[in-house]
Amino acid sequence: MTTNHDYNTPDEGSTDWHIPLNENFEKLDTDIEIRDEEANRSEYTPHDGAKFFAVDTGAYYLGDGSSWQKLSIPQEIADRLAELEERVESLEEDGETDKSTESTAEPDAYFSLDSESSLEDFMDSGYSDHLVDIVSSPTYDGRDSCRLSIPSGENQGPSMHHHLENIYDTEPESLHARYWLRFDGDFRSSYNGKLPGFAATNGESDASGGDDISGRDGWSCRGAFGPADSTDEPIDIRYYVYHVDQGGEYGDQESWNTELERDQWYQVDQYIELNTPGENDGVLRGWVDEELRYERTDFRWRDVDELTIQTYWCNFFHGGSDVAPTDLAIYWADLHLWEDQQL
Repeated sequence: MTTNHDYNTPDEGSTDWHIPLNENFEKLDTDIEIRDEEANRSEYTPHDGAKFFAVDTGAYYLGDGSSWQKLSIPQEIADRLAELEERVESLEEDGETDKSTESTAEPDAYFSLDSESSLEDFMDSGYSDHLVDIVSSPTYDGRDSCRLSIPSGENQGPSMHHHLENIYDTEPESLHARYWLRFDGDFRSSYNGKLPGFAATNGESDASGGDDISGRDGWSCRGAFGPADSTDEPIDIRYYVYHVDQGGEYGDQESWNTELERDQWYQVDQYIELNTPGENDGVLRGWVDEELRYERTDFRWRDVDELTIQTYWCNFFHGGSDVAPTDLAIYWADLHLWEDQQL
């Protein structure tokens, strides 16, 4: 038997064939990691180079020929592990550990965005739909995807609304959206821009382009991206929010403090819960790949009950007034909508 694994080593015979075989078994004792509980570590021989992983504590040891030496991990990783442990403990205290990180609820509405018919189902109103194409590359989940474009020297890409009255009996006061997003490999922006998000009007305001937000006529909360002058520069993802208490004529840029790479699919989740009319208790959250990246709970979008969430607005726009420095493209896939938060 070897000291660290259940291998039967052959006895000496009439020839020396057992020698190289036993040497191989000795190598196995150092090359193959030992996995057992921390309390059982003393039962194993700390051969020079042997490896021991404590399955109950996560500690890792290396043998030096006479004892087991515990390996340290970089402080950055240790801090992250401690943060995750605190988060798990917090979830356990709140009784939330039984919640799946991925919703099992059927969406109230789903648009695959991989065919012309799916696009037609989504778009109730809008313009510049000639800048929307179904393309075979890149694929998402083995299917075609939807490309949204802005020509070089222009601001405007497609603007498409899906009216929520077509999904719900009454327009909702909360909405969770999930979609997959990919920036083209050549994407370069000289200014901020707009991405899909939430909106409402009351017949008087589009809640964009410098419209005054009074709390009675409309608001908007679109996704957004920051400037990225070089294809080597990651892309900052944001919200662009028109609300009653915004800092100026135009909406506020609300960064998620998250940068996305080009030519990579990301799952983007957005959740909005409208404020009690006249109160600063509106909720806005954002996730990337199911990790919470943005949260704010003091928005005031409305002062009247009848101002609800009217549309989900797919708006792809460069600027401000700055035009796109080159042809821009993003890819969009698998839009899900729920009235309740899913993460």
